Amino acid sequence: MIRTAMTPLVLFLATLTIPSGVAAQPATRLTLIGTLGQSYLIRMDLERNGNALRGNYIYERAGVIRSGNNRIDLAGSIDAAGKVSLIESASIPGRDARSKTGEFNGSLTSIVIDGESLFRLSGSWTRARDGQSLPFTLDQQSQRIGNSTLVPNEEKEEKRELNYTLRLNLPLTREAQSPLNQYLKSITKPLTSRFTKDVAELRREMADIRADLPPSSLDIDHQVATLTPDLLSLLLTIYSYNGGAHPNTSTISVNWDPRLNRSLQLADLFLPQSAYGQTISTYCRRELSKLALGDPRWLADGTRFTAENYHSWNPVRAGLRITIDAYQIAAYAQGSFEVTVPWSLLRPFIRPNGPLSTFR
Repeated sequence: MIRTAMTPLVLFLATLTIPSGVAAQPATRLTLIGTLGQSYLIRMDLERNGNALRGNYIYERAGVIRSGNNRIDLAGSIDAAGKVSLIESASIPGRDARSKTGEFNGSLTSIVIDGESLFRLSGSWTRARDGQSLPFTLDQQSQRIGNSTLVPNEEKEEKRELNYTLRLNLPLTREAQSPLNQYLKSITKPLTSRFTKDVAELRREMADIRADLPPSSLDIDHQVATLTPDLLSLLLTIYSYNGGAHPNTSTISVNWDPRLNRSLQLADLFLPQSAYGQTISTYCRRELSKLALGDPRWLADGTRFTAENYHSWNPVRAGLRITIDAYQIAAYAQGSFEVTVPWSLLRPFIRPNGPLSTFR
């Protein structure tokens, strides 16, 4: 059930109760999901600084993209009445500067969905090149997980004597010792411990060789891909630099059953002994081959259906999104990729009454 409040809201999020042991920061970011026109699925991420808004949005669709290449930049403002104006811009071949490609104009209001207070951004989008307009309605992504709520949690550490910075941004529940919080920490703690150990060893080994080593850094961030009563799906992005020719970026997906308080494997989503694995692998290989990345043997090996190759997966509205990290199918310079396998191909294999019941 959806109810719309009459008073427009200027601030993104209501004040959150910060749980003991969770160092949450004031929320200035907002993720909205919904539709543009009758058929386009979009996801918008915004950040507020005073009256200024910045962010990006993406079209959620099946197929392959290079990671990050589908984001369209947004910049604009929100006024005291909750009116929002956002200019979108993108790189256009043949032009040096980014060009305006469209504009969102609408209102940010408060709504209540199934007892949860959320935000709605609605209005009209206009394409720059021809003035074509489409309506849009975007609702804030739910923050409710079971009987609790996800709370933004950011931790930072800087050690001048070892010349490194460390940032960890995770969504935690209000209960500091909840199973989800403990599981996320069990994943990230080894990463931060190994990073600090490697930094210390590098500085010690290089002390007599090179005193001006560049700073090291580790940044672990997240995206909430999906949050339903049956499923929390996160993508963790790990960016690290500790010397070398370039930084490294990798991903880890976290898929959690809020009802049973346990992590999910890909096999938990589908019927036993069904052809979901072959379907996913075949689709990914076919889509990635369209990019002509180079060695076909590298591509074939990197798209075989193994737990290692398909370690980063997230159910989203358009399908099952697979993240392919750098080096998995091609050289580092080619970057990473996202392949979204449409639900139309996977629906016959989905386990009835399982975590994907929302997508059946």
